[in-house]
Amino acid sequence: MKKILAALLATAVLCTISAGCGGGTISITGQWTGILNGQSVILELKDNNEASFFGTDKTCSYIYDGKNAITLFFDGKIIGHCELDHKKDTMIMTDPESGLSFVFKKGAGSVTAGSSSETTSGSSETTSGGSETTCARSVPVTSGVLPQDIVFTINGEVFTANDYYFQLYMTKRQVLNTSEILTRQFLDQKLGEITVEALLKDSVESALKVSAGVKVVAEENDIALTDGERGEIQKKKDAFIAELGGAGVLRDFLRNNRTSEKALDKYFEINALIDKVENELYSEGKLFDLTAAEVAAAKSEYDTSYARFNYIFFLMVDSSGEALSDRTKQGKRDLATEAAEKAALGENFTNLIKEYSEDASLQEKNGYDTYEVKSDGSDASRASYEDAIFNTAVNGVSGVKDLENGLVIIKRLPLDEGKFENHKSTARKAKLLNDIGEKVKGFFAEPGKEYNNIVIR
Repeated sequence: MKKILAALLATAVLCTISAGCGGGTISITGQWTGILNGQSVILELKDNNEASFFGTDKTCSYIYDGKNAITLFFDGKIIGHCELDHKKDTMIMTDPESGLSFVFKKGAGSVTAGSSSETTSGSSETTSGGSETTCARSVPVTSGVLPQDIVFTINGEVFTANDYYFQLYMTKRQVLNTSEILTRQFLDQKLGEITVEALLKDSVESALKVSAGVKVVAEENDIALTDGERGEIQKKKDAFIAELGGAGVLRDFLRNNRTSEKALDKYFEINALIDKVENELYSEGKLFDLTAAEVAAAKSEYDTSYARFNYIFFLMVDSSGEALSDRTKQGKRDLATEAAEKAALGENFTNLIKEYSEDASLQEKNGYDTYEVKSDGSDASRASYEDAIFNTAVNGVSGVKDLENGLVIIKRLPLDEGKFENHKSTARKAKLLNDIGEKVKGFFAEPGKEYNNIVIR
């Protein structure tokens, strides 16, 4: 018995009290009795806002809003959002991991070990005395989701605040890249009247619609994840947790980002499903593979938007970003001119990189060939860099070109046709997402009770 209750508290199982259906009110204090794993369990709510599970030395606390809602805390953390059913004097405890729910009755001994109060998937009934948990009908308790936790319901797919906030975290990783050009300051300038917060909110909602849409596509084509594929999902999740700093920091990450491990599981499962739909329907030779016209369009885009090149670079600022002295800059420009002249005469460019480029050791480590994709031109700081690359003819040498922070000499190389296969894979994924986007245009993201409480920051 103690082991059952200790495990219950240690895993912060979500306690819920069934939704109020009207009727008279009751005092919430006192004992509530239910059955867990065939054994009687008593939860006591005390007048001093303490709560305890009989048979353990664990003490919880709670806050009551005076109406239907109770919030339970353990060790300073929320472990349950609860709703009272004043008419039936019941409460329902739901395990979010298993989806099982357990009905509790007000008073000690009001539920006996001989009756089962567990609700099972697909049913909102309880066999305790043959009564029906009427208030659970609108949102089945077996889903492990409370109405007050729902942000969106999209085509029948429920997304909680935890789901929303984890998607927000992943979206911010993609949209706000402080190490490159997508800084918040840059986006504020680019978006004009549209705020970054509005962009993030729209991006998260679109991503959640895609999540709902890919499930529809998978069901329509009898595509489901296998046990082996779920094992791969776990590996990706483990890699993500390792990237965060390991299991030891996971709890802080979840708390700081207002999400849950269950939301992580859902996110990685959806992404695995997208990959499987792509492999089974959109990969080479499959039903929705690129058409001849789409391959031709992808080739044209590849030829005009991609560049492969080598370069020699001279930095014209110091480590703090300040301009070098005129004398130092002139000395570097003379070296750059000398290197460009040798390159124009046909000397081996790799040898010139090793002799002249100030990042020669880095290039030697990472490889000399660089690929660049032409941007949309919205970032003025990239203009001189892209001009130096894309205005140089294939197999030609650019001469010395000025950048914002230095000088560069470009030797442009023919594109690697093997890379085109990678580009076609990108085009296939884009086609899949576009098709899902068309499918979800008719989906309405129905706001839930938690929608107005979402904060983008």
